Amino acid sequence: MGTQKNVVIGNVSFCVATALTGIAETFTVLMIFRILSGIGAGMIEPGVYAIVGDHYSYAHRGRAMGVVTGALISASIIGVPIGGYIAQWFTWRWTFWLIGLISLVTIIAIWISIPKDPRKEKVTNQPIKGLFNQFGTAFSNTSVFFALLATLLYFGGLQGMFANVGVFYDLNYGLTSGQIGLVLMVAGIGSVIGSVVGGQLADRFGKKSTILSSSIIVAVSVFALSIITKSFITAILINVVWATVYGLGQSALTALISELSPTVRGTVMSLNSSAMYAGSGLFTAIAATLLYGGSFLWVGILCGVANIIVFLTVFVVNEQTSRIPESADSSSQL
Repeated sequence: MGTQKNVVIGNVSFCVATALTGIAETFTVLMIFRILSGIGAGMIEPGVYAIVGDHYSYAHRGRAMGVVTGALISASIIGVPIGGYIAQWFTWRWTFWLIGLISLVTIIAIWISIPKDPRKEKVTNQPIKGLFNQFGTAFSNTSVFFALLATLLYFGGLQGMFANVGVFYDLNYGLTSGQIGLVLMVAGIGSVIGSVVGGQLADRFGKKSTILSSSIIVAVSVFALSIITKSFITAILINVVWATVYGLGQSALTALISELSPTVRGTVMSLNSSAMYAGSGLFTAIAATLLYGGSFLWVGILCGVANIIVFLTVFVVNEQTSRIPESADSSSQL
């Protein structure tokens, strides 16, 4: 099965489960549909990244990844507030129904506009064996392992701060939930801009160089933010710098990983998404524990050290810089 079909199936699952969430009458049923929609969403992201990897040459892939990453981030920035307003003005059910409708339109657009896969991962009549073979191929490249570890730490370091930074602003500056949301929205806009610009920088100066530079700046920024407890303007500026530079590195890291094992690109990008989710859950839990038992400074240290380790792991990754484009370079369309 090709990546395009995987993305379509993921969207169909997400569309149906999300729409059904809107008619749930009990919390148990609601959670079942949310889990199903999560499974569908989990199929979409790695598939999209794999499609970008298949249709854009490595030399121009950073720019394409930057646009995709920026779109994913902007969906959260725009979607969450709009969903809240819809729930306030009408009912929370309409939020899920509208998302389901948008997903339906997306399915049609994907089927019509995205080309069929120029290359498919090897198919076998023994699916379990084939799956293990794909994982074996991916992890036979040590650069894949280190890059996935970098993803876990990089995204984990982001979520460890992001999930708890509201407590920081509440305790040190007395911000309300609405004011905290506004701060996070501004920082999120910075991440969108950083993702798009970061993709262009990655193509110009190299994916690996962009990640190395970004990880160091992010490490310094998250630690600095954790100790700025007296100057609100300084804290906001550092927060925006951190979020923006994180976006720079995220686009470059995703583009880098997409080329480490091209023959099983879909598998690698799925593992990359799993590493992101694992890092998010792990660092959010650890950061919350540190915050509960001490001060926000320990959260800054945790996330800063994570990004320093990202620098070290990416440093040993062998960047593929001499690949011949797999298909006609369509990057000029961006």
